[in-house]
Amino acid sequence: MADASDGLYLCPCDIHFGNFKKLPDGKMVALDFHATCFFPPSFFAVAIAKAGHYFTEKVAKHVKYPKSGDVEAMLAASYYLVPYGRNDIG
Repeated sequence: MADASDGLYLCPCDIHFGNFKKLPDGKMVALDFHATCFFPPSFFAVAIAKAGHYFTEKVAKHVKYPKSGDVEAMLAASYYLVPYGRNDIG
């Protein structure tokens, strides 16, 4: 994938408020790394797009990452390639 040329980023894929804590100095820290992997930055964009809730949108505004033209295709393919229940294709 061409996005790997930008390097791999730590990508928390389960971005909801229960997995983060706000420190007294205003910084946010991640608490749950269960659904976290090193991925090209386009995977972070896909995680943001699929989450679709207010907290995730707020987090996305504060994260800087290279943009990718592959995100729409990855979103479309993700429903067919990731098994939800039974999946004979993925």
